[in-house]
Amino acid sequence: MKSFKCFQSMRISGLLWLALLGMASTGVSAQAQQGDAASSISTAAIESADGNASSASSVASSSVTTDRDGVWTESWYREAENRGDWRHEARRRNELVSIGHDARLPAGQRAESVIAILGSATSEGEVSKDVVSILGNTRVTGPVGHDVVSVMGNVYINSNVGHDVVAVMGNVELGPQAVIDGELVAVGGGVSRDPAAVVRGGVQGMSLGPKIGFAWLRSWIDNCLLYGRPLAIAPGLGWAWALALLSLFFYVLTALMSPRAVDRCVTTLEESPGYSLLAALLAALATPILFILLVITLIGIVVIPFLGIALLCLGFFGKLVMLAWLGRRVTGLFTSGALAHAAVATLIGGVIVTALYLVP
Repeated sequence: MKSFKCFQSMRISGLLWLALLGMASTGVSAQAQQGDAASSISTAAIESADGNASSASSVASSSVTTDRDGVWTESWYREAENRGDWRHEARRRNELVSIGHDARLPAGQRAESVIAILGSATSEGEVSKDVVSILGNTRVTGPVGHDVVSVMGNVYINSNVGHDVVAVMGNVELGPQAVIDGELVAVGGGVSRDPAAVVRGGVQGMSLGPKIGFAWLRSWIDNCLLYGRPLAIAPGLGWAWALALLSLFFYVLTALMSPRAVDRCVTTLEESPGYSLLAALLAALATPILFILLVITLIGIVVIPFLGIALLCLGFFGKLVMLAWLGRRVTGLFTSGALAHAAVATLIGGVIVTALYLVP
C-alpha cells in the first residue's frame, strides 16, 4: 500500500497533461521567465500596453521573432496572448516550460513550475510547485515547494523539496544540503545520498531488472527525432548505425538465399504498381481491425502472437522488395552477370535509403 501511495504522489494526471501538451505542440519551447532584459517586462506592463489602441495595432502587425538563443520574444508573447496560445498561459502563470530542449531557472529567480519535455530541467532558483523532466535529467539546487519528478532520466537534489522526489527509470543522487520533506521513490534506478542528506518520508525503491541509462536514447532524440530522421552522424548513435547495418545485412542475405522470389516480387511491383500499393494500404488498414476482432473473441488471443510474427516477416520481406526495386534502377543496365543479382540491387537500394535517413 505504501508503494501505491508513492505512485499517487507522482501526480499522474499532471504527467498525462504534460505528455499531451508535448504531443500537441509544434516542437518549439516557451519559457515563462528569462534572465535577460527583454523578458523582465512584467505581465502588468504587457496588459497595459495591450490596452492602448496604437500599441495593440503595432502588436498585431509585428512578426514572430526570436533572440539569439531561440527564445520567443516579447512581441511574440503579445500575439500569443491575443490568440489564446498555451505558451502565453504558461507565461501568465509564471511557468518555465520547454519542449525539445532544456529548461533552466537561474539562481535568484522564481517560477511556479519548471517543466522540460524531451529535455532536462535545472532549477537553481525558487520554485513554488514542481520541477519535472520527461526524457531528460532533473537537477535541483534551489528550494522546491512541491514535487521533483524525472521520467527516464536521473535526479540530483541539493536543496529543500517540500513534497516527494520521484525518478522513473533513472537514478537519484542527494547532495549534502538535500532535505526532502516527503518520500523518495526510485523506480528502475538506484539511490545514492550524502550522509548529511535528510529524507523525512523514507526511501522507496522498485527494481525492474538490470539498471540501464538513457543517454543513448537522449542522443537519438536530440539528433534524430527532433529533426525527423532515423539516423545522424553524431556521438552516442553507434547503436543506431549498428542496427541499421545489421538490418541491411539480413536484407542482402535473404536476397542471396531467395533471389528468384525477390525478382518475381520486384517484377510484379513494376508491372502492377497500383495494385501493389493498394494491397499494402488495405493490409495496413485491416491489421488493427483484425487484432481487435481477435481480442473480442477471446479465443483469438492465442492467435495474436503468431499473427504478429507473420506480419513482421511480411513487413521485412516487403521492405526487402522495395530496396531491390530501388537498387534495380541502377543495376537494370546489366542484364546478366553478378551485378544483375537481386542481392546487389538490394545492397545498392539499402545504401541509398540509409543515405536518405540522414536527411532532416
